[in-house]
Amino acid sequence: MESYRPWVVDELVWSVIQKGILTPEDFTFTKQACWLSKEGRRKFIQCIEQKLLSEHTHPLLKIKTDIRRLIDIQVLELRNQLLQGSWVLTELRIR
Repeated sequence: MESYRPWVVDELVWSVIQKGILTPEDFTFTKQACWLSKEGRRKFIQCIEQKLLSEHTHPLLKIKTDIRRLIDIQVLELRNQLLQGSWVLTELRIR
């Protein structure tokens, strides 16, 4: 879900670059594109898996759980609201 992109994916991309986890050697450059190598993909997937396992507290439910479960909860919330005709999602500001 889009609300997770800034603090999961964008933050992770900056982190792996700043920490030197991904380096220019992890990319293949052509005239038309820049591709993450097989080893680079392995490193990135490993980092995103670790990120998704990090625990945070849901702002309304006050339960501490991993990011995957927070996404599941928001999907269920969206489903219920679509079925009920209401349109108020819980804003997740997690740091």
